[in-house]
Amino acid sequence: MSDDNDSGFLDGYFARILAGAVIVVCVGFLAYLNRDMLVAPVAQESAGLNPDFVKCRDTRVAQVDKMLADGVIKADKVDVFRKRATETCAGQYPPEG
Repeated sequence: MSDDNDSGFLDGYFARILAGAVIVVCVGFLAYLNRDMLVAPVAQESAGLNPDFVKCRDTRVAQVDKMLADGVIKADKVDVFRKRATETCAGQYPPEG
């Protein structure tokens, strides 16, 4: 006679925990392998650029953002002002350094 309460190993609580752990490890491994696509490379944007240029650009773009926040310039002109600020810094400090 067969006992209906007797379930196999794969139906047990331990097997479910083990399967969950395997899934978590696999997802973690995939995330590790694709970490360059998952995390934006912020530090690489300024890599190889003249530090004086980067400092000048960041300062001037922050000033443009402040002018926008204060209402000195309108939102449709922000891109023009940012481009001019970057070009001004590029004229003072060559970007490649």
